[in-house]
Amino acid sequence: MSPIRRLLPLTLGLITLCTPAALAASSTGTLTVQAVVANSCTIGNATLNFGTYTQAAGATSAGTVTVNCSLLTPYTLTMNNGLNFESTSGKRRMQANVGGTDYFIPYTPVIAGALTVGGVPIPLAGTGLDVPYAITGIADAGSNVPAATYSDTVTMTVGF
Repeated sequence: MSPIRRLLPLTLGLITLCTPAALAASSTGTLTVQAVVANSCTIGNATLNFGTYTQAAGATSAGTVTVNCSLLTPYTLTMNNGLNFESTSGKRRMQANVGGTDYFIPYTPVIAGALTVGGVPIPLAGTGLDVPYAITGIADAGSNVPAATYSDTVTMTVGF
């Protein structure tokens, strides 16, 4: 008799013992599966480049900032006053130092869409996708300033 024929009855017997029908009793339990999705948001960087500024005409610029918040996460999008804010005029200003003297060009950046009412941020709802917000800027005409590169840094914040 071949070795395979001798092992066949033993193998079939073991398989029968391991099947559920051969078991005398059983018990069940549950497997709990869970995941937590936290509210989250990210915001990209943006640039407003006014190019060549002229005192007579001022300048305009456009840019885009992208926000991505998890689905249905409530959030707000705000900007601070920048590094060179002038409280008397209430204007943000680009600054350059020429010959030891600071010079300024006032400007106004605006994020498209009514994101605030009376200065209070309007809550938005996350989509889970990148949402682009157009930013436009106007550098005021009338600044009598020397040739230089003027700049400011404004912090944009997505609060959630």
